[in-house]
Amino acid sequence: MSQTRVTRRSQRQQEALGTSLNKRELEDHEAPVPTKPSKKRVKVSSGPKPKRTTGRKLNSIPALPNELLNVFVFGTGSMNELGMGDLDVDVAYRPRLNPNLPRDKIGVVDLAVGGMHSAVLSHDGRVFTWGVNDDFALGRPTKNQTDKEGNAIDNDLLEGTPSQVTGAIQRLKVTKVCCSDNLTSVITENGSCFSWGTFRCSDGILGFSESSKRASEPVQMPLPEVAQLAAGTDHILALTTTGKVYTWGNGQQCQLGRRMMDRRRLQGLNPEPLALKNIVAVGAGSYHSFAINNKGKVYAWGLNMTKQCAIADEEDEEEGIVTKPTLVEALEPYKIKAITGGEHHSLALLEDGRVLAWGRQDRHQLGIPDDALPESLTKDEKGYNYSISTPTIIPGLSNVVQVCCGTHHSLAVTNDGKVYSWGSSENYEVGQGDTDEEIVVPTLVRSKAITNASIRVAGAGGQFSVIAGAPNEPETKPAENGVKTDNEVKSESENNSTPPQQEENEEKKPVTSESTEMHIDQQPPTTEDQTTTQSTEEKKEPAEEADSTSS
Repeated sequence: MSQTRVTRRSQRQQEALGTSLNKRELEDHEAPVPTKPSKKRVKVSSGPKPKRTTGRKLNSIPALPNELLNVFVFGTGSMNELGMGDLDVDVAYRPRLNPNLPRDKIGVVDLAVGGMHSAVLSHDGRVFTWGVNDDFALGRPTKNQTDKEGNAIDNDLLEGTPSQVTGAIQRLKVTKVCCSDNLTSVITENGSCFSWGTFRCSDGILGFSESSKRASEPVQMPLPEVAQLAAGTDHILALTTTGKVYTWGNGQQCQLGRRMMDRRRLQGLNPEPLALKNIVAVGAGSYHSFAINNKGKVYAWGLNMTKQCAIADEEDEEEGIVTKPTLVEALEPYKIKAITGGEHHSLALLEDGRVLAWGRQDRHQLGIPDDALPESLTKDEKGYNYSISTPTIIPGLSNVVQVCCGTHHSLAVTNDGKVYSWGSSENYEVGQGDTDEEIVVPTLVRSKAITNASIRVAGAGGQFSVIAGAPNEPETKPAENGVKTDNEVKSESENNSTPPQQEENEEKKPVTSESTEMHIDQQPPTTEDQTTTQSTEEKKEPAEEADSTSS
């Protein structure tokens, strides 16, 4: 990909189609072999402290997770969104292991996904990024770089290979990452917040701050101790440990919770607190925002054209915009644990593991079948379902521990390590195989790569998705004292009772896509072997019928 880069997603996709990129439409490959955690320790510093924090603490600074995960990607990566490095992979129909983030060396424990870039967090608090770097969202240089011999390094290779962000956070322990379309923000172990990249508005670049168009490396933000971050397309919410909410970025749709006049819109680049108190969680869609207080009340503001704020138009409000934090009465009957949004739709995770959805539905972003849509349903001029203003339970989806929204698709992770997807599949961002048909209801995401993985976290971007999971534990473990359990003895007996003729047949059985699973005592396949196997799987891809939670 050597075409000139542009900055808006739609333009970049048109260029990719217009130049007929030679995409390698690959499926998944073998699941990774479980590896032991690295014992290598990195010396870190507590680093610069946040602004003085006053008041009673309601929220904690996020702790660094300790479970090491494998990272899987799917969707379209024509702009390096999949992070596959020098592998020629522009499309992954189903989850595929990212080989550039090995558990035994990087040890990923968390992730965040923006519009066209991603960030992961390692077990020792380092940040690795990949994707589009036009506005320095990766926090590291990728253009005009050379190797030790002075040879130019391809920009796409540097963008598409997950690499560590250094600068001001190099020796700090980061405990949380967050991505918008063109900016990345992180929280360190002492509650400091660092950001890099820029914000955009309808006229192009808005800026990183009033004095800087872009930040090419991490810059500390003037904030008290931060407990949570949430990102829209071009705005950020920071929740402090004392329950205050700070917002900054582009405020053209009032997503900052305050009116921004055009001639003063640069002032929106300064983090400012809202009048809200005792907030325990925040969330954001592309152009709208949410906050939940300690009594369970939900407030929303920002763009509301498709009722993504779940608020009816008020007489004193601009049409389609909620200008200030407003109580969402429709959510009062529910106990909300987390809340988020896509471009024009929203999801709320309840404490009992169910999920509410509302907003735009024309691409099945809500995952609600037609026969379960509420009376608040509106239709477009052609008579098709368009949006709902009433938060509605998604039928059949339960035991959910995390939800996330892309532009027009959604993902949900359940407590048994499964991931479900629904919505637009135009760029295969739902991971449901070689289909661009919209996924109507939450449907189990499957692939050989994640067969033996328990998914812990997911992120959804514009035309791709990223998930991460831990290898499933073996059903039985050897006893520490060397004495075998009855189950182990029975299992060995069954394994040893295989007829000789059957063993001989198994040895002569040709290698197929079903018999290429890796075992712990086998060597991992080479890149050439993976490509050959991948191509074979594409040609013999079975026409599986997707599992749906509606069944």
